[in-house]
Amino acid sequence: NDDQKQNASCVTGNVVPKGIAALNRILDRVCNELGWSDEAVDFLEHSILARGGYKALAMVEELKNYLCFLKKNPERLDDTVKRFKDAQESVADKFSTSDATNDAAMQDVLSAAVSRHREIHHLCGLLKACRENLKWIKAIESLSRTTGKITSEEIACKSRMFVAGDDASCNTSCAFVPVGFELGSFVSSSRTLLDNVLIPTMKKIILYESWPPTINSRRTRVLAFDKYTIKDAKIGKKKLQRCSVCTGFFDSMWIRHDLCTMCESKKRNESSNVVCLFKDCKGGTKSYCPHFHRCFICDAPHSCEKLCRLSRGNGEHCTALVDAIRP
Repeated sequence: NDDQKQNASCVTGNVVPKGIAALNRILDRVCNELGWSDEAVDFLEHSILARGGYKALAMVEELKNYLCFLKKNPERLDDTVKRFKDAQESVADKFSTSDATNDAAMQDVLSAAVSRHREIHHLCGLLKACRENLKWIKAIESLSRTTGKITSEEIACKSRMFVAGDDASCNTSCAFVPVGFELGSFVSSSRTLLDNVLIPTMKKIILYESWPPTINSRRTRVLAFDKYTIKDAKIGKKKLQRCSVCTGFFDSMWIRHDLCTMCESKKRNESSNVVCLFKDCKGGTKSYCPHFHRCFICDAPHSCEKLCRLSRGNGEHCTALVDAIRP
């Protein structure tokens, strides 16, 4: 069947340009079934190449190869998670029947179990995302079929499913996905955890330990220094920016518009909520969103569709938005 042929083509590894087989099938059928002359078939081949048709055929073939390998991942991940969980259960049984919790060997076993527990959570998240990815890659691949059975779910996806684009010149992007696409919700749940738990915890620790972090805080991944610790910075001073409020030195991850992360947050909370808090902003009150305390220029690409009725994006974003709201 088609799947067996697909798997065989994945294993053989023959170096054949992507899309060449599909292009040859098209040209053969045109020649044999329509009776075109060699000159006409040659003109058709060059027209397909010139108009990007060959690239489209290559993308379809690459998609089928991707799906071929992707089908194996959920089973492999599931098997790995099962082996990790079995190992955890054996460690729990060992500790429940042993009193030597202070033994060095047992401490090593416990340390390995803690690391394994973290990896189990990572693998479970990967497994969930992998299954969702496989579901939609199958749906996309079904659009290229011309024969064979197609499920009702695949038939529902015969229209345009995904619209995405970005414009690096103005730092804007857009992504419209079909109903039922869950990968975005995985990211949003992580964002909720970040906003409700991790960021508040970080701010409490910073208030307790001081900002920028002191040398003995062991927060070595935070490239932030004050006037005393800047001499110990392994990164060059020229690569750091100075905050106009706390006068600390920070790398680009922790500062923008001459305000470090913490000073920006404090200033944003104390602002009048009618004008952008960055002094070099040229938009004034007209570019400020009072609902989210964000500037449409400085905090781009910020959008407030429901209240400010303003959405930022490029041409593809505009097209997809019109398709979504159908004004």
